[in-house]
Amino acid sequence: MHPGFKAKLMTEGRYVRSESGGTIWLQIGDESSLKEFEQKIQEFFSKEPRAALASPIKGQVCVVDSPKQQKYVRARVMRLFNSQAGRQATVQHVDHGITELVSVFNLFLCPSNFLHVPLFACRCFLCGVDLSLLTTQSTRSRTDAEWKAEANQAFLRLIHGCSLSVEVKDKDTNGDCQVLLYATSSSGQESVCVNDCLQTALCTSNSELKQGSMPVPRLPHFAETRTQKIRDLQHVSPIDIETRSATPKTCEQKKPGITSHGQSVSETSEALAQILGISGQSKQMDGEAAAGDDTSSNSNLTHKLIIRDGVFLSGPPFPSVCASLTGAPFGSAIVDVLKANLFPGPTAIQAHCWWSILRGRDVVGVSRSNTGKTLAYLLPLLSTTHDSSLYRDLPQGIGPFAIILSPYWEKASCVHDEIVKYWHHRDRKGSQKFLLYGGGTELTQSVLLLNGCDILVATPHSLLRALKHGHTSLSRLCHIVFDDADILVKVFSQQVCELMSTFASVLRGGRGRGKSAAGSGLASSCQKLVFSSSWTSGVSSLVSAYLANPITIITSRFDAMIYCNVSQSVSQCASRDLVSHLAMLLQSERVQQHNHVVIFSGNSDDIDVICKELDGVTGRVVGYSWEMTQQQIYDINTEWNQLTHGTLVCTDGAIQSVDISKCSLCIHIDFPHSKSLFSERLSCLKDSACRGQSCESVLLVTERCLRKSLEIIDLLKKFGSSVPPWLKENGKRVLMLREHEKKHLPLSPELLSYGWRDDCSMEYRQKVWKEQDSVHSDCLSAVPLSGLIRVLVSHVESVCCYWGRVLNHQYDDGAAGQSVQSKFVTLSVSLGQWFSKAKNRRRMNSSGTRMRCAVQVGDGVFYRAEVVSASGDETNPIFQCRLIDVGCLETVDKFHIFSLPDELQDFPPQAVKIFLCQVRPIDRDIKWTVEAHEFACHLMKGKELQGKIVLRLRGCVWLDPLVEKRRLQGVNVMDTVMNVKQELIKAGMAESNPQHIAILKQVAAVALPDQHKEEMLWQENMDDAVAMLDHLTLLEQGYQDVVVSAVVHPELFFVQSIEWLGRLHKLEVDINSSLPPRDPQLISKLHVGSYCLAQFSIDSKWYRARILERHSSEYYVMFVDHGEDEWLQVTHIRPIPPHMLSVSHTFSHNKVGSKVLVV
Repeated sequence: MHPGFKAKLMTEGRYVRSESGGTIWLQIGDESSLKEFEQKIQEFFSKEPRAALASPIKGQVCVVDSPKQQKYVRARVMRLFNSQAGRQATVQHVDHGITELVSVFNLFLCPSNFLHVPLFACRCFLCGVDLSLLTTQSTRSRTDAEWKAEANQAFLRLIHGCSLSVEVKDKDTNGDCQVLLYATSSSGQESVCVNDCLQTALCTSNSELKQGSMPVPRLPHFAETRTQKIRDLQHVSPIDIETRSATPKTCEQKKPGITSHGQSVSETSEALAQILGISGQSKQMDGEAAAGDDTSSNSNLTHKLIIRDGVFLSGPPFPSVCASLTGAPFGSAIVDVLKANLFPGPTAIQAHCWWSILRGRDVVGVSRSNTGKTLAYLLPLLSTTHDSSLYRDLPQGIGPFAIILSPYWEKASCVHDEIVKYWHHRDRKGSQKFLLYGGGTELTQSVLLLNGCDILVATPHSLLRALKHGHTSLSRLCHIVFDDADILVKVFSQQVCELMSTFASVLRGGRGRGKSAAGSGLASSCQKLVFSSSWTSGVSSLVSAYLANPITIITSRFDAMIYCNVSQSVSQCASRDLVSHLAMLLQSERVQQHNHVVIFSGNSDDIDVICKELDGVTGRVVGYSWEMTQQQIYDINTEWNQLTHGTLVCTDGAIQSVDISKCSLCIHIDFPHSKSLFSERLSCLKDSACRGQSCESVLLVTERCLRKSLEIIDLLKKFGSSVPPWLKENGKRVLMLREHEKKHLPLSPELLSYGWRDDCSMEYRQKVWKEQDSVHSDCLSAVPLSGLIRVLVSHVESVCCYWGRVLNHQYDDGAAGQSVQSKFVTLSVSLGQWFSKAKNRRRMNSSGTRMRCAVQVGDGVFYRAEVVSASGDETNPIFQCRLIDVGCLETVDKFHIFSLPDELQDFPPQAVKIFLCQVRPIDRDIKWTVEAHEFACHLMKGKELQGKIVLRLRGCVWLDPLVEKRRLQGVNVMDTVMNVKQELIKAGMAESNPQHIAILKQVAAVALPDQHKEEMLWQENMDDAVAMLDHLTLLEQGYQDVVVSAVVHPELFFVQSIEWLGRLHKLEVDINSSLPPRDPQLISKLHVGSYCLAQFSIDSKWYRARILERHSSEYYVMFVDHGEDEWLQVTHIRPIPPHMLSVSHTFSHNKVGSKVLVV
């Protein structure tokens, strides 16, 4: 390192020049010292004989008689070559940084006393500046890209009149230094980091530079540069979604989680050194509005929006747009795959994102579904990660370069499939990409992750588990993508905050990145990319908290208006009072602030009426509809543009024909039938909103649009506006009306499986109707509403939904119910006998849905079926049928579908739908993984299971628990082989869903059983409940009479002493007759090892138990008097009175070989 430089300390410097490769030369030290030293050189060589260099060597430091400077100066030999003028040398003045071509006869030996004097000039690289921003010719020649003349001029103007200082971060083997350059104004009051200014200002294309459109920032303008937005990720509040104030806010509000004060030079350099542009020790952060901020998070505008090619952009400077595949900034491997897949060309979001991402900018992309958001970020990431030289400064480790965070496993799988399609890293040894999500893949991928990867696609929970277990790390992370960010922050805000806090800890701890952070390139930055289908308050909080000076790209006009803080409100009025209500509204003080108002109507008949009644009352009113001629349109446009204060009444069909650029308030006298039409109406505000002007949208709710109450409520929530009470009440009535209209539709699968409601669904109903969903003629008509049921699983539809046949059932009092297994045998024999005769195989003439028929499947067996859907043409139709006695779906053609005789058609379906209660996909996912489904099939298909009935509807039954039991040979004991729910949770395929049945019963209007009737006010001290009970001790000599109570496996079982059975029976009767009340405070004191009372899931009776394990609201208990064990919800746990602890355990566990007589 240059002796004049001191690492981590500020050193004064003077700019000399910039050269190719993106470097600058600085003179370090006192200028008077340099002049004094050069004066000594002149005096020495004017008096003493000069010793010429006979054989100069490349890299040698000498003294040169410089024709350019007309004096003797120190220089380093850079190049030697022969020419017509003789032997020449290219030398570099080590005290001035300039290069010169001289004859070798001008080179002289440098005395040792001059060699020991430190050099006064040094070549410096500005760390953190991405030099690829300065060229559009190739994304590969980043370190060799020449500084363009315009960019150099911008740099000179930036530092003009400023004193410079540097902080050295690193030095390479050539003596070149990586520095942070600071410029201080002549007044000494303004100081910024030049590195950050260049990183932002130079983010533009060559064409924009040539057109003179490159912005040259001045020092005061960059008071809030990227490094000055210092945040502590561990103190950023969890992303506040849907709970922020509904009051519209202006653009000038302070951002949540960001300090508003300026940062010192040292704070700025510390922030850049910590890579993200975010620091850990912002002094004002601890007490700021991070945790308790109730301001609207939509108010995060730092730049005014501009509109380019119909796309809304914020956060200049903006790079050029990639309008076609020909100009795509990717390698030939990616382009060839795009062409092979008949890629039609970049969409709007792709065209505006590709260059921005390649140039290292933080990007926010908001675009509707199916508009190409995945490829908008994926192709630039693949292109960047392919160049391993960009990551050479990163430490060795197993962490990925890029992480793509997706909310659900299905979306993560789709992203991974796209990576596989465009993966061109095969020529790089060791490059990998991985997919990680819960529910089946973590176990296999964990070992592979230890080998490292380039790109990791993961869900939030699975990524945090991998970090916790050390299977991966964030020490090499350079890119992070928040895919479907609106869902991420709504459902997984806590996990996102935990991930970013972990990353901040890695950076602050310097785990391998401390030195690399000082270097240039990707090692000194972490690029954050946020992509969402809509702009929400949660996305706004995410961007404000973690992104620094991002480019925001919004392709949806609707979301752009939300981004611009357009105020949306509603006003109730009757249709007969519409015109008078409009007049009062236009004359109000609130509306008078707007010079240009547009009134929208979907009915052209309203135009003339409104114009006639309002013209002259509220100023000039101009009417326009799509039925007008071109000349009328021209006249209205002319008049409207000349008005300084006026109102335009317009129909939906005429929006595109008239120029409404001056509007700042739009009033809707009806609610349009589609969201796109409403977006077109709001587009009249775009020019005013983009200029930062306050804009409003008012919807007049009459009786004509009350049926759209749910859509109006959703609209207000998206804009962050409050919902009036009268609108909420009407929304409830509309919801009930729609559910009644959907009465013929099937029940929502999510409601049945998990208790999730989706009131916006038009394919399924969300309400259970007793007259429609009660048991009629199916095989469940003989099954009681409660008790035990034994089923044979014939088809696994999902992890928690199966089809099976009812074998028998048992009432709550233990009495056996009617066996229905013989009915299926009779049906199967009759079906086989009927279709064994060729004359009975008559093909169906018609095939409407829900029609019963017989189908012949691949094994040649005939099954009864019900047509679900039909496809194909009339000559060759394809039918999808449900086998009503098995449950599975089969696809058959017209040659394998036959008519059923009446006696077989009327026979009730033998397959019933079975739901396993209180489970859901792991990690709050919405669909079961493929691995979980395969696990469930292997676990249950073809097995006889026994379950307790929780709820029963037509053709469906909910069971909890659902277990497999077997009878031990020679012993009158049933052994539990497997509990389905426990096995799924234990294998990591599912998680508990305790609210499932409560929600389902509430929707079904079935009263929940009162578990708290006449509860005793029992408040005993719980300390006695942890006292140890003595186990039953068997005699060491001789024999003892016992009975087997539970069997774990053939080598381990539990026995009860016959001598104690009478006392035990009396105790259990006492427990169930005087059950203590459920006291949450006392239950909370129970811990692992405590004794309690627990309700056995098979017979619903209460027994003594001991807590072996606890997870959240679930307890793993062992019934101490019987030996059984199972997981129970907290609602099935009670504190145990001390007097019930006086009886010892009546079981003993024994291994084979013990002297036990089984009775």
